[in-house]
Amino acid sequence: MMQTLHPIDPSDKDYWKHIVQMNNGFGIELFKQVAMAKPQDNIFMSPTSIFLVLCMLYNGAAGETFMQISQTLKLPNPSEINPWNRQLINHLTSQAFGHKLLIASALWFNKGIFCHDQFVNNCIESYSASLYGIDFASPEAPAQINYWAANATQDLIQNLVSDVRGQELLITNAVYFKGDWQNPFKSEKCAPEPFYPIGGQPYQVAMMHQTANFEYFESEAFQVIKLRYLNSPLFMQIVLPRPGFHFGHCLPALSNPTMPMIDCQINLSLPRFSMEFDFGLEQYFRNLGISDFSDFALICPGLKVSGITHTAKLKVDESGTEAAATAMDVVFGSAPTPALQMKVDRPFLLNIVDGGSGQIIFSGAVVAPKEN
Repeated sequence: MMQTLHPIDPSDKDYWKHIVQMNNGFGIELFKQVAMAKPQDNIFMSPTSIFLVLCMLYNGAAGETFMQISQTLKLPNPSEINPWNRQLINHLTSQAFGHKLLIASALWFNKGIFCHDQFVNNCIESYSASLYGIDFASPEAPAQINYWAANATQDLIQNLVSDVRGQELLITNAVYFKGDWQNPFKSEKCAPEPFYPIGGQPYQVAMMHQTANFEYFESEAFQVIKLRYLNSPLFMQIVLPRPGFHFGHCLPALSNPTMPMIDCQINLSLPRFSMEFDFGLEQYFRNLGISDFSDFALICPGLKVSGITHTAKLKVDESGTEAAATAMDVVFGSAPTPALQMKVDRPFLLNIVDGGSGQIIFSGAVVAPKEN
């Protein structure tokens, strides 16, 4: 019988918020690792998607693999984490809101592979995972998986895999979001203006403009603004370093997306942009403490994980946001004066957050905005 490593009071009616703390903490640390390794790249990822995949793998892990995942993510036993994740998924995908947020998972078994019933049942019951038997050696296998990814992300991600030969089990998770701004930008106020990347020459971007009331915070090092979505608890948090400061100075705000803010009038300028980012996760997991992916005896004896990849896309325009993806204490500054200027014409950070739970669904670093 497994020992509870990080017990949480089960009588807490909001116990899924504990999962949010674990998820966000791990997500910020992972984001920092990727941003430091790729300082010149636009970065976009879904900590929620990555966390859910790791939790599904956690259900089948044993030995040192189990211990490393548990300690790095600060997880309780699978029997405790699974119902919490089920409640979190139900909350995030509620149909009561004006946005669309979809979370889908799938288990792809190579022919001849037989997994333990308990692992399969846990993934179905707690993560609504679909099961597919597939011949990974078949030339049609990638197309079948990519069709699933396209369907799960409303065609935003269409090429999740290219070659799956030699695989035994593939676990996929997709998160899709689309929301309209509560205060949409007007297309006629969008005009070419310079953007100033770090260490590069300024170039023209399509800059959107509006003056409206926003939740806002400022300090000596950065400005923060919340852009809310229509009839939705979700919002985009944008963190803009002031000139002379860098992303590292902004992490207190990025890791605390529900920080207290002040409602005031802001003259906002924001680039219209889209980006896609895909990367392998193994080296970053090793840096964070998960180096052993060799023991998944509770999935199938002898099964190893050969690779974990993540793909995410983001589109921001006048009407809203479309996105998909397969803590320090803040020292608060003084209250801002009305009609402040926030011109996002240099590299910035962003989160897409569920305000009801504080869950960071997507995170990004935009160093050079582009339109596809």
